[in-house]
Amino acid sequence: MKNLISSVIYLGIIISCLSCKKDMSERTKVEINFTVTDTYDYEDIKMRISGIDYTTSLGSDAAWSALTLTVNQNNYINLHTLLHGNNLELINQKIPASNLKKLRLKFTPEALIVKNGVTYPLVIPDSLQQKGLAVPAAYTVSAGESKSIGLSLDLSKSVVYDASNQTYVFQPHFRTFDAKVCGNIEGYVKPDNAKPYITVYTSIDASQSSTDKLEVSTIPYAGGYFKLVGIPAGKYQVKLESSNNTFSSQILDDVASLRGITNNIGTFSLQK
Repeated sequence: MKNLISSVIYLGIIISCLSCKKDMSERTKVEINFTVTDTYDYEDIKMRISGIDYTTSLGSDAAWSALTLTVNQNNYINLHTLLHGNNLELINQKIPASNLKKLRLKFTPEALIVKNGVTYPLVIPDSLQQKGLAVPAAYTVSAGESKSIGLSLDLSKSVVYDASNQTYVFQPHFRTFDAKVCGNIEGYVKPDNAKPYITVYTSIDASQSSTDKLEVSTIPYAGGYFKLVGIPAGKYQVKLESSNNTFSSQILDDVASLRGITNNIGTFSLQK
């Protein structure tokens, strides 16, 4: 039984190149949005982001430039308000047009997690507060182009319980994607008492490398609705299963993720 449910944090970066007669350098408008999927393991997670930096082909890997947050870094971000495609704008500003290379996120030390009705501190390691976490984001932004880039966080791997210290520790695992060439997959899985768990994944054959593998999971709202965002265009298997192992699983083959489209795959009921 899976005890941790994947949660995805999506940072969609919308980039459009602009020209200016007085400023001959191309500029891009960057908009970063934050979205999350739910988890059965934690009723709530709150944290603060203190900054987001970036590097481009215009400088070295060590040449970080700061982006300006549109949210107050002193306010908690309640991740459970950002489920199934709902998002919060974090960044909206211009940067030089170029090839993006990396993003870097920094977090404040104050974070909270709620489990079984009890609130615990979520430990943010010093490295994430001071140096931040660098995430590859290699995307070309050409003059006149509009681009949307997503950054997603898998909470099933990113929240770790340290039994020796009896603390929960934040150890983020991210992936990036080009939102304009990706699609979304949504639908309904019932009943609620099955505690449905939905996974979209690719099967790897001998001709594929492990880097081609994608596996993204979520759980639905009460009532069964789910939405997985940022799935590269293509065909996938979708596994519908019961987190408490009281219902039989179903596997759907050849489910399409369509570029720029949300594919509604319908309603499914798990059976005992």
